[in-house]
Amino acid sequence: MKQVILVRTDLKMRKGKLAGQVAHASIGAARTVPDNQVQNWLDKYDQKKIILKVSSLQEMHDYESKCIEIGLNCVYEVVNTGDNQIPVNEVTCLGVGPADDEILNEIFKDLKLL
Repeated sequence: MKQVILVRTDLKMRKGKLAGQVAHASIGAARTVPDNQVQNWLDKYDQKKIILKVSSLQEMHDYESKCIEIGLNCVYEVVNTGDNQIPVNEVTCLGVGPADDEILNEIFKDLKLL
């Protein structure tokens, strides 16, 4: 069981901004699953995460659609709310899971690590 966080590289976020957006994605996605599943992920899987890169909003939405098509509803889009570095209301990251490793590996197998 793990989380996958997709980060848009076309936005060229600085490291601090990127770290904050990834944190939002992780917490937001975890809040979409039942409490017992989150607790299992926290206790048995050490909050395992993998951070992957996508090159555009369209690519991110394509992966989000794949997740929803197979019934993974534990997705969370991070939308920038501050007017710093990138425009307000720009989608920066997508958090998915925690969910089964095998399912996530199959969906995201073509993406590279950030």
